Amino acid sequence: MNLPFIGAFLYLACGGAILLLGVLVLRASPGERLNRITAAMMFFGGLGPIVGGLGLLLPAYGKPAIEGGLLAEVLNGTWEFFFPTLLLFSLAFPRERPVLTRFGRFSWALFAPHLFHLVLLIGLPQLALFISRWRAGAAPNSGVIDESVRYAGALVEISVNLLSKFHTRLFSFVDIAFTIAAILILGQSLRVMRSPKIWRQLSVILFGLCTCLGLYALAVPLPTILSLAIPASIRVVLISVAVLVGTVSIAFAIVSRSFLDVGSVVRRGILLSGLTAILVFAYFITARELDDFLAQIT
Repeated sequence: MNLPFIGAFLYLACGGAILLLGVLVLRASPGERLNRITAAMMFFGGLGPIVGGLGLLLPAYGKPAIEGGLLAEVLNGTWEFFFPTLLLFSLAFPRERPVLTRFGRFSWALFAPHLFHLVLLIGLPQLALFISRWRAGAAPNSGVIDESVRYAGALVEISVNLLSKFHTRLFSFVDIAFTIAAILILGQSLRVMRSPKIWRQLSVILFGLCTCLGLYALAVPLPTILSLAIPASIRVVLISVAVLVGTVSIAFAIVSRSFLDVGSVVRRGILLSGLTAILVFAYFITARELDDFLAQIT
């Protein structure tokens, strides 16, 4: 058993636990806006480590990694909805801000940049692929018009590829901006908070979010600014750990600080999920070691 396998399992286990936590929070009080927002944040936050875990686990079993394809773009674009949901959470906890009560559709507007980002992630590579296939299948012709069309197609293909590349890298600054805004809003709530219980909850959450911000900045924006080339595997690890730290800080507030008053329900759920994770881990270890043993004797 190698380290990538252990790392992949830890990512999957943590991501699955966060998803379960979101389900438990939602089931505790599905009619409350804050519970729905927190559950959505847990869902998107748990999806990130799961994507990272699959990216490590599949190559270990000789399967193609989830990268560069349509599924990868959909998953990567989907988990980034964690950031607008985080900002929405900061506007709803510990009390709803007037902007949420006065402007009912404002919460949906927060997701517009990331929805547009997801559309571009899916559409731009497909458009570039379509243009590339069209150029490859176009019959050669010496006519001036046909030659101009081919040159125009090549120019469009290059432009689309460049736009896709820079959009993917530069959009991380939008995620950073959303996180900073959430930290500032929660920090302002912390300064005026008089309840010791909520003050402790906010302190834990802010610590996790600040750590999340630093790790995420190390993964994408700073290398982009400084023109540093870091391996994709390290970038995946930093991003996954960043999202994990942010969501785990909220999970810790739920379990140990009676956040949303669902601590007892969550503790039972975590106990069951922990036992399930141990059984799954034991199964994967046994299956992998058995495969290696059979490969040696056959």
